[in-house]
Amino acid sequence: MQKPSIEALLKNPKDLESLVKSFFNLSHMEYIILVSLYQLMETDVDTLMEHTGKAWFRNKVTTGLNTLLKKELCTREMIKGEGKKFKFKYIYRPKPMEQLKAEIIQKLQEWVDIVVEQMNTFETHIMKVDTKEYQRQKEKRKKIKKEWFDKK
Repeated sequence: MQKPSIEALLKNPKDLESLVKSFFNLSHMEYIILVSLYQLMETDVDTLMEHTGKAWFRNKVTTGLNTLLKKELCTREMIKGEGKKFKFKYIYRPKPMEQLKAEIIQKLQEWVDIVVEQMNTFETHIMKVDTKEYQRQKEKRKKIKKEWFDKK
């Protein structure tokens, strides 16, 4: 049997996307905003909206950025406005890539440690599994269904 490798898992960008979304508990929109931040490296909300093809309303993008700020995946700096157009605006920057990669590796290691710990109790778990539970639940549902529909 061939052993799966982490390299094989991460060759597919969608797998890497799932990993990042899972580790940081990000929605699809928040993930796209994070990716856009790395592509732009420094941006305001309007530029970010243009970069994503205006896929979301401004308030959604701002909410997504605030989520990334809370999770310390980006930083925000307020700059003074240019003339009468605006009084101030925020510039967003992503966390340095090396820090992000180190954090992902740390979270991956924590996950591996949990899996290894669970595998130590796998044999005990196997012996406790009630193999007839599914059949009992199925019979119970069938009985309830019969009671409900055969009352006529």
